[in-house]
Amino acid sequence: VLNEITKLSKKYDLPVANAFHAGDGNLHPLIMFDANDKESLRKCEEFGADILVMGDDWLGKFDHLKTICEVVYLPRTPSISTTAIIEKTRS
Repeated sequence: VLNEITKLSKKYDLPVANAFHAGDGNLHPLIMFDANDKESLRKCEEFGADILVMGDDWLGKFDHLKTICEVVYLPRTPSISTTAIIEKTRS
């Protein structure tokens, strides 16, 4: 995932930092852009849309965005409970 985000950073010529949640695996790319520059803002929006992926428990909920980006729903691993992992990590 990080390699793909790095490729997108180069593609859009915008720096990115990645923030993670300990224990739950969430990744939040922080795309840096010049808010006073319309071209920079446009590239940031496209960069953000380029990386729209979520679990299939959200299936169909983001289909309205298919006109601006590819929407990908990844299958969950049935034998793994994210909630259980989070609870174990916190305890």
